[in-house]
Amino acid sequence: MYFSDGYRWFPIEDLPDVPLIRIFFFIDLEDLLLNVNRVCRRFYNLIKFTPTLWSIFEFYGPLVIKEEDLPYIFQHCRSFRVFNIGYSKYTGGLPAFDFSSVSKLSCARNLTWLNLCQTSISTTCFLQFMPNLEILDLSTCLNLKDCDFHAVSLCTKLDSLYISFNEISPKTIRDIVTYIPNIQVLDVCGIHLKYIHVINILDKCYKSLMTFYLSLDSTVHENDFDRFMHFNYTDLAYTVYKPTQS
Repeated sequence: MYFSDGYRWFPIEDLPDVPLIRIFFFIDLEDLLLNVNRVCRRFYNLIKFTPTLWSIFEFYGPLVIKEEDLPYIFQHCRSFRVFNIGYSKYTGGLPAFDFSSVSKLSCARNLTWLNLCQTSISTTCFLQFMPNLEILDLSTCLNLKDCDFHAVSLCTKLDSLYISFNEISPKTIRDIVTYIPNIQVLDVCGIHLKYIHVINILDKCYKSLMTFYLSLDSTVHENDFDRFMHFNYTDLAYTVYKPTQS
C-alpha cells in the first residue's frame, strides 16, 4: 500500500508512527492482530505497545484462549472500554484464568461493557473496581455461585444486566437490582420465577426498567401472567422465554 505527498508515492511503511497509529485506530483489533501486524516488525510493535488500539477488545467470533495467551490479552487492560470474550473457550487452568481476571480487570476502571458470557470465570470480586460499567453479561457462567453475583450490585452505573441461565436465586436478583438505580434492561431467562418473585424484583427497579427477559415457574400460566403484567406494569416491555421442545 502506498501514500502520496502530492509529488511522489511512498510505501505506507514509511509513514511516521503518529499517522500510522491514527490509521490503525480505525481498524478493528481482530484485523490488527490477525492481519496488519504481520506486514512487518514495525507494525507488530506499534500495535502491541500502543494502548489506545486496545480500548475495544472485541472479536467477530469466539476465541480459543490458552493460559499462555492471558498476559497478551490483558497487557493493556487499563485502556479497555469494551472487553468482550463471550462464548470463548478457555483451555488452560482455571486458577490462572481467575487470577488474571481479578488482578488485571481490577485495573480496567474505564470499562463500560464487559461480556464474559459462557466463559469459565468463577469469581466476580473484580467488579467492585469497575465504577463506570454500563453493560454486563454473565449469562451461562456455570462456575459462578449464587453468592458471587452479589458483587454485581457494586456496579451502580449499570443500565443493562444479563445473568440468564445461571444458578442464581430470585432473592439474589432482587438484592442486585435494589442497588442499581438506573437499570433499563434485565435478562434473567432460565431462572424460573413465580408471581411473588416478579413482584419483588419489579418493586425495586420498575421505575427505570424498560425491558425484562424472564422465565416462568411451571405453576404460572402465561395467559394469566400476561393479564397480570398488562394490568400492573402497563409500560414495561417483557419477553417470556419458553424452552424449545426436544
